[in-house]
Amino acid sequence: MRLAAICLLLLSPLGRGAAASREIELKADLLLGRMCDALLAFQEQRSSAPESARGALECRTTNPVPHGYHTRGAEAVFPFALRYQRTGRFLNETLQLGDWLVGMQLPEGSWLETPHSWWGTTAHELLALAASMKVLATVLGSEEQKARRERWIEACRRASDFIVLKIRPGDVPLSYLPTAACALRLAAQLSPGPTWEAHAAELVEHTLGALTKDGLFIEEGREGVDVGISLGQTIPALALYAILARDDRTGERAARIAYDHLVFLWPDGSVDAGWGSRMHRWTIWGSFGAYGPAAGFALLSARNPVFREAADRSIGMLGACLLENGLAGYGPWAAERGRPPAPPEPAAQGRPAEQICLYPTVNALVGLAMALYWGDLAGPTAPLPHEVHPACRVFPSVRAAVVHTGRLSVSFAWPALAIPGVYQPRGGSVTHLLYADIGTVQCATPSLFVRPESLHLPRQRGTSPLTPRIEFRSGERWYSNIFDAGTTLESYSTDPPQFVFRGELCDMTGKGSGTSYRLTYAVQGPVLRKTLEILGRRAPPGTCVLEPMAVPAGAQIFRNLDGVVFNTPRGGFELRLLGPRTGVVVEVPPGPPRGYFPLLPAVKTLPVQLRFLETGVTTARWEIKRME
Repeated sequence: MRLAAICLLLLSPLGRGAAASREIELKADLLLGRMCDALLAFQEQRSSAPESARGALECRTTNPVPHGYHTRGAEAVFPFALRYQRTGRFLNETLQLGDWLVGMQLPEGSWLETPHSWWGTTAHELLALAASMKVLATVLGSEEQKARRERWIEACRRASDFIVLKIRPGDVPLSYLPTAACALRLAAQLSPGPTWEAHAAELVEHTLGALTKDGLFIEEGREGVDVGISLGQTIPALALYAILARDDRTGERAARIAYDHLVFLWPDGSVDAGWGSRMHRWTIWGSFGAYGPAAGFALLSARNPVFREAADRSIGMLGACLLENGLAGYGPWAAERGRPPAPPEPAAQGRPAEQICLYPTVNALVGLAMALYWGDLAGPTAPLPHEVHPACRVFPSVRAAVVHTGRLSVSFAWPALAIPGVYQPRGGSVTHLLYADIGTVQCATPSLFVRPESLHLPRQRGTSPLTPRIEFRSGERWYSNIFDAGTTLESYSTDPPQFVFRGELCDMTGKGSGTSYRLTYAVQGPVLRKTLEILGRRAPPGTCVLEPMAVPAGAQIFRNLDGVVFNTPRGGFELRLLGPRTGVVVEVPPGPPRGYFPLLPAVKTLPVQLRFLETGVTTARWEIKRME
């Protein structure tokens, strides 16, 4: 009996010790292998291919145009090298990819982010190339590889000189600074440059000072905060720099910042990044174009066992978002996105999922390689802080809040900052709702699907926001709380968590409708209760509350008199109207419509609607509840 109890404790995510933590390293290694194998299927090896493309990874998505050969795709040379070191396989493929990357470098030392002219990612490419040389030191040290080694080192020198000249605070997003610092440190280990290490130290020091009063990194501009980028790129780069430079002070500061960010890592390993300045990149497991949170947590694990647990959760979520071919998908429902509906039409049998960009796979692989090569995944773990004690935190500098009860996790946002091309959810919106044992129940997406970064982000026509919202339409105008930059947090309490927001339903330009509202959220255990009050006038005709609800795999959906029930293999949850009994009805479509199943983030939802039948009704109450 005692042995059984010990085994159960080791298997529990809250009680694992050193023995079980070896499983984390194995899990990361298996994921590295699967994703590397997936990328190798895209490597250009055809004898008929032009010499300029030999060894490159071909990104086959055509959304909205053919992507071709991304230079950043060649960052996979580092995880490929590590894969060779651990298995003895794919050396030629690794060397060919590195040769292609070196061949794509411009004389000035930069790499352009093909097919565009952005040079900032030279930092990422240098980091990957220099890291691969470190891993392949024995191979490249042989006499027969001497010429290749010299070419690669010369490429690292030119890139390092370019970075010192061009990558400076204010000229690039914040996450590029510590990434460049790591790249310079790695290059200096191969062939020291006179100013590389000093410049790297300056970049790191600036990064550590770029925090809001709430302790969040300002990733771009004066106020742009995005915890997906911070957890997936900035913190991992700071942690790696501390290891490379043997800078314990930076390591301790990075660990403190990472610990404060654990509130944004949710029990299933997802990242709460649905409200940030780059929320259009949110993939649930991380952020499009970043290394992913597992890297930073693994690199900091020697300082606190909670980071090892956090790394494990992150690795697990990444694995859950893989496509069937092993590429990293854009969210937990990515493998289902693009399949024919069930039952499929005969002509649709076997139709593959939509081709996606290779970027997220390459970036996540570099992060996994960092975690395995420099991280410390073998050791004891500790539970996440919000699993030990419930948490309720408000971040005034970014106008966001997070609540963890142990049964339920939820975040709210009411940003006022306008970021060109980024339509963050406003109005006291729920930006992420999750049950620990089921997964995502609700999430926010951009209020308008545009492509502020047209290089990689897919076009998503006919897609509706997944953000829960109040709305009505008047003629061709669409009014909603998600467009209201003037929303205020009237009051809140932390025990029990309750938030009261007040604002005005606005159109897409921010122009008010004259209809004000008060939206109250009360959180208790597994229940999120919502109350809407239309203030000072009747609700306009057609007013409704739209609640897109995630549809977990295998879920059975039942409509009842006052709501809808979702039964899943892991348990059930429901949306239930509490009142009034007349004047408001719950409407449920017959099935998840395509417009509420975006490609990025890949989350499949059913848009449940609470519709006001009578304009005299001004208040509605409803709840989302985990069923016991």
